[in-house]
Amino acid sequence: NQGSTSNRAIDIDPSIIESITVLKGGAATALYGAAAARGAILITTKTGSKNPKPVISISSSLKFESPVLGEYQTSYSQGLNGNYINGNIQGTASSQSYGARIDTLKVDGAPVKTYDPRDIFFRTGKTTDNNISVSGGADKSKYVISYSYLNNQGIIPTTSFARNAFFGKFTNQFADNFTATISLNYVNTVNHRTQE
Repeated sequence: NQGSTSNRAIDIDPSIIESITVLKGGAATALYGAAAARGAILITTKTGSKNPKPVISISSSLKFESPVLGEYQTSYSQGLNGNYINGNIQGTASSQSYGARIDTLKVDGAPVKTYDPRDIFFRTGKTTDNNISVSGGADKSKYVISYSYLNNQGIIPTTSFARNAFFGKFTNQFADNFTATISLNYVNTVNHRTQE
C-alpha cells in the first residue's frame, strides 16, 4: 500500500517448486529470444506422483525476527558542551547528545530515567507459513493440488505481508509422444509497507 513496489517474485509459492534451472548465454537466447540474452531462470512446478492412493502433505513453520541495532548512547543528556538544554524552551540545540551526564540530572529530586526509543518503536517480527497438498496419479496421469498461507508481521509497526496461494496441476499421457498438462495458479498478496 505504501513505499516502493515489490518484485513479483513474492507471488511464487516455494512449496510448489520442483526445481530451478539457470540458463545463460546462447541457451537462454535460443529458447526465449533477445529478452533472455542476459540469462533466464526456469522454475519447474511439481507434477504429483504415480501413486494410486492420494498422498497428503502438511507443513507448518513459525519464525521470529528482531532488529540488529548498534549501541545507543545513554551516558549524556540532550544539550551541548556539558549542559542540559530543554528542547521545549531552547529549540534545536537540544538535538545534540552531549549535554550533562545523565547520572547528574534529577527531576523532582529523583534520578532521570533513561530509555532506548528504539525499544518502543520496533517490535518482534513473526512469520507463519502453512501448507497442505494432495498428490497422486496412475501409470499415465498425475495430479497435485496445493494451498498455502504465509503471514509476516514486520519488525516495524504497521508493516505486514500476507499471501494466499492455490495451485493445481493435472498431467496425462495420451500417447508415447503426446502429453497434456493443465495447471492453475491463483495468488493473492496484501503488502503493507512503510512510506519512503
